[in-house]
Amino acid sequence: MRNVLAVLLAALAAIAGASAWGGSVADRTLTQPETVQSTLGPLIDDAGVRSMLATRVQAQVVSRLPGGVIPKNAKTVVEGVIKKATDAVLDDPGVKQAWNESLDESRKLYVTRVRDEGGSAGRIEVVLDPLATLAASHVSEAIKGLGIPVKAPGNVSWKLDQNISDISPLASLTVPGLQLVVTQSKHWAWYGVAGGVLMLLALLAARRRAVPVVTAGVIGGAAGLVGLWAAGLVKNIAGAASNPVMTAAAGSVAEVIRATSVPIAVAGAAVLVLGIVMLIIGAARNRRASVDLYA
Repeated sequence: MRNVLAVLLAALAAIAGASAWGGSVADRTLTQPETVQSTLGPLIDDAGVRSMLATRVQAQVVSRLPGGVIPKNAKTVVEGVIKKATDAVLDDPGVKQAWNESLDESRKLYVTRVRDEGGSAGRIEVVLDPLATLAASHVSEAIKGLGIPVKAPGNVSWKLDQNISDISPLASLTVPGLQLVVTQSKHWAWYGVAGGVLMLLALLAARRRAVPVVTAGVIGGAAGLVGLWAAGLVKNIAGAASNPVMTAAAGSVAEVIRATSVPIAVAGAAVLVLGIVMLIIGAARNRRASVDLYA
């Protein structure tokens, strides 16, 4: 009976420990601008993302031309200037900074809506106002250089809004898990404490110390493998997203999940090996004790 209790406690300890590690990574991503920027910042160099941004900027600038259209006699020249200016501006350090500001605004919006207001974690909003406004201003100046009057937009409002559940039925299955991660990750330290206490109780309750150690290794390793499976699932879902930003972002998130899950799987395997070694040593001691008893 004591070993059964020890197995239960060790399993809970492993789950709590894995949750603490995963939660710490998730909470850091949700609360620290640097983490989001290092993960998603490079997306500004993604070809699909750049193409979508260029299309949006061009539409905003053209709408401010006289009549809202490019003059026919200058169509080729203007389109060439717009493309050249857009490509140049997307490589400008100032635009990269605006992209990071957009990511930070999106992060704050997401955390507030999900954690504070109880909104769905499956709804992803990307605020691109700072980036689009700066880019449109640069392109407008380039067109003015051709002698075509155009007023640079004071502020370009642009928000990408994607609900994961709308991507596919498979994608909708990930939303409850995502909701749990986002809302509970802020408590990761308490999960760590709970894991340590539960493991200590498991060792105290067990008749054989190796039993809870093996259990923790099996459950911890399984948690890591589940995380790796989830990373693959998110990566597959990324291809079905409706816009390049979401596709590229989901790919980056999948990599974060993978990188988080690998240490959990490795730690679980190491603990499992330790438990097996303890079982072997314990069995050898028992055999030696039996031999000495009947000698």
